[in-house]
Amino acid sequence: MKRKIVLLTPPVPATKKGKVITVQQAEDIMILNFFLNKKLDTRYCINTKTHEYEAYDPAADKWYIEKIKSIAAGHNRWEGYYSSALDKEWAWEPKNAAEMIEELLKPLTRYGGRLEDIDNLEYNYTYEKRMTKEERRQERLEELMRSVPVEPEDFEEKILAAAGIHYGFYERKSKTYSCSFCGASTSQDERVKGILCCQNCGKMLTLKKRVKKVTHRTGAVLMQVVNENRSVCRYYDVEITWAPGEENVETSEAVRVMPLKNGRTIKVRGHSRDCEIYYSQSMRNSICGKYANFDKGNWANRRISSGYLYPGGIKEALKDTAYEGWTRIFEQMAAAGARANYNNLMWMGARASITRMMEYMLKGRYWRLLEESSIHIQFNSYYGPLLPAGEDIREVFGIQDMQKIHRIREQNGGEFMLVWMQWSDVTGKKLSEETLSWLECNKITPQDISGLPASIEQIKNYLIRQQAESYPQLKIKRVLDQWKDYLSGCKRMNRDMEDAMISRPRELKRRHDEIMEEIRKQQMIEDIRRNRELAEKKEKELQEKFPEAEKNLQEVKGIYEYQNETYRVIVPKKLTEIMLEGQALHHCAGATDRYYDRIQNRETYIFFLRRTEDPDTPYYTLEVEPGGTIRQHRTYLDEEIGIEKIRGFLR
Repeated sequence: MKRKIVLLTPPVPATKKGKVITVQQAEDIMILNFFLNKKLDTRYCINTKTHEYEAYDPAADKWYIEKIKSIAAGHNRWEGYYSSALDKEWAWEPKNAAEMIEELLKPLTRYGGRLEDIDNLEYNYTYEKRMTKEERRQERLEELMRSVPVEPEDFEEKILAAAGIHYGFYERKSKTYSCSFCGASTSQDERVKGILCCQNCGKMLTLKKRVKKVTHRTGAVLMQVVNENRSVCRYYDVEITWAPGEENVETSEAVRVMPLKNGRTIKVRGHSRDCEIYYSQSMRNSICGKYANFDKGNWANRRISSGYLYPGGIKEALKDTAYEGWTRIFEQMAAAGARANYNNLMWMGARASITRMMEYMLKGRYWRLLEESSIHIQFNSYYGPLLPAGEDIREVFGIQDMQKIHRIREQNGGEFMLVWMQWSDVTGKKLSEETLSWLECNKITPQDISGLPASIEQIKNYLIRQQAESYPQLKIKRVLDQWKDYLSGCKRMNRDMEDAMISRPRELKRRHDEIMEEIRKQQMIEDIRRNRELAEKKEKELQEKFPEAEKNLQEVKGIYEYQNETYRVIVPKKLTEIMLEGQALHHCAGATDRYYDRIQNRETYIFFLRRTEDPDTPYYTLEVEPGGTIRQHRTYLDEEIGIEKIRGFLR
């Protein structure tokens, strides 16, 4: 933009007040002067040949890039973007302003007014610049991706070896097991506890009798040197398939994390980062997934998951990067075929406490615990039951009994088992393998059973029985919630929690519903007592407004009050009793003046239906016409629970 020429050209003044745009020319620059009540606000300049544009603020003596519609909308780009009537808000000067714009700016779209026409020229100008910039970026990106080395020839072979498992598939006709590694058949007489040694290749086979194929999805990581400035950690989605005589690995590269070397960093949203991240632009199951291009946007929603680390090139790839401290442990983990979320570990940084914790699990062969712990490292912190600050394995595991720590390894337990072993270590209580398996299957933690008046075995047996007898549609965890609700209710009602008949009732559902009903009744009575003061204030107001209503109720008292051994009809003495009844049962009676007005006019009456044994607790509210017809009967929350049982009494 020829700024000097613009500044040497005085603006054409507006001749009237309001919003006015004056048009003028300075060589090959068209200038639009925006006036607000004859005061110059902004000078918008556009090159008539290239359509380059810029704005000048005379008050601040400052040049900046701003679109013409944004200026016209009061420097609000969003309002300018959506407004289609901006052109009509501004007057244009001189009289031939339209012809000047038509002559100077070509080609114009002639769509939506002069501001819209110029806006289209702006878009075309910036579009070409954006396209040129994007083409250059793509060229640099493609050059960078071409510099990434090819995968090692044994990459998929190493993944399969790290998985470390082979299967034997049952052949019904020959009654033998077919090896997934070599395809040879082996007699089932050789099997021991579900494991069979292939007589041909010597591989130990995990036996499968009902299926002919096993598929396992996991992940893999490959670390390589790209150039002197960066390395690459390539994260793959992996699918391993085992079938008779066939072991196949399919990979789809998802993410490329490129650590920068020698202290280099880049700025991402104002933060320094010591790596670059590129995502595959194809979906996981795309036909071009393996050869997809990579870019910074993750529109295909590719993710980094736990997986195996390829054992070669780790030291060279991590050298001189911020993650070099992981080199030794990563090489050991790769050699052992350990699954982990290696990306999380790298983001955490090679902190002494974390590396020591991972090394304890690696050397102790706590494979599942190692993987789950790496998953729970997020946002540069560890969120899990291990204690990284511990000085030895007992402190890290939070368990003093080494037998319990060894038990986690023997059963390949994860964080769930660790939590229960910590509980066992603190309480001194034992857990059988069967019970531990049941707890994990139902996702019950020590916190879930805290405070329950029973042992673990009693809890397990009780929940299993109650699920079968009372809650066949619920999962064990939901049955446990029902039991805890019941016990909470018992404490509130001051029951003897030492009594096993109370703490572990035979029919949990029935007792649960009963205690909840008792609590509801008690709450109703408490609400009524709490509202007595309000009722006294309301009483005078209602008596003045409906002076005959209470008298009308008393006149029919002798006709309608009635009881038998089960139920009792009560005629209220005061209108405030109806108000309290409605509040207790949470229905509409007493909430408005409509019912009081009906009683005043002898249109209907409001009566209370109570149980004879509990006459002070609200049960049902009746609306009865003078002839004895019951217009409606409502209990808690406007329901009609148990109405069939009382219809005979009401008749």
